[in-house]
Amino acid sequence: MLIESCFSSRSSMWIILSARSGLVLFFFLLLLEAPADSVAKENLIVGYQSLSLNQSALWVAKDKGIFEKYGQDVQLVFLRSGTSATQALIAGDVHISNIGGPPFVHAVSRGASLVMVASVANRLQFQFYGAPGVTPKTLKGGRVAIGAFGGGADLASKIAVKKLGLDVNRDVAFMQLGTTSLRFLALRSGQVQAAAILPPDTFLAKKEKLPLLLDLAESDVEFLSTGLVTSRAFIKARRQTVMNFVKAYIEGLAFLTKQKNESLRILLKYLRTSDVESMSDAYDYVVGKTMPRKPYPGLPAVKAVFDALGLRAPEDSGSFLEGGLVAELDNSGFITKIFQ
Repeated sequence: MLIESCFSSRSSMWIILSARSGLVLFFFLLLLEAPADSVAKENLIVGYQSLSLNQSALWVAKDKGIFEKYGQDVQLVFLRSGTSATQALIAGDVHISNIGGPPFVHAVSRGASLVMVASVANRLQFQFYGAPGVTPKTLKGGRVAIGAFGGGADLASKIAVKKLGLDVNRDVAFMQLGTTSLRFLALRSGQVQAAAILPPDTFLAKKEKLPLLLDLAESDVEFLSTGLVTSRAFIKARRQTVMNFVKAYIEGLAFLTKQKNESLRILLKYLRTSDVESMSDAYDYVVGKTMPRKPYPGLPAVKAVFDALGLRAPEDSGSFLEGGLVAELDNSGFITKIFQ
């Protein structure tokens, strides 16, 4: 009886344990089958400084749900300028930002603990146009329209003037006129003799048959136009978060390069325009010529910005460049696979 009683107790215990195991297994399988939206995502605030095609891959990744695929709920915030973007990063108001080369370099040179994890565009995206009838030779003594001194158009214009064999201090005068659209209007009216123009206004310059003096994207000049930047403290504390963000960005970039029509739909929405023709032309130029498929934050392109601004780059490039994330994704085959 005692043996039978023990056996009966043990049987009951195994039944109870089996039932509990079954419940654990049931809830585990239920969790695996749960929709992705039911799993908590990391909240990320990501800034960008301009309404331009440099934001294309970010907009695509957001629109197509690619950030969510990597467990991130990303809020994109338009910060209106490179200075505002760097200040927001330094203050911790945003986690990551797509920042232009010049404001990033200015911030680093002043001691900001910022680090670039990927390049977005490593070529100058400006085309240097002349007013009707202007040639490189007749530009001497003329006026060149820029946005603001020290800005991207200013640096691009000075590089272009030098490439054309002219002296930036003696042969031309620079006028601060604001946006690329305002520079185009001044160029078309003959108020200035040359200007560095960005897409999609370059399409209008072509339609007006203005003389193209120099296409800087096709020159041999490496120059960081924009890059993905975070704080040193954030990447130290949440490296995997930044890694997942970079993966999503690269997948967004791959979609952008392979799916032109759908990408144009997204760009037209974010840029609030219906001009498909000029946007298609801008897409071919910016995405096709200036966005690297393996977005290493390269030292030559960043150093070119330091040189253009007359600033000395820190001897330790690791203090402001973090190429390890892209290198890890490249070495693992992720980038090659995502672009197939």
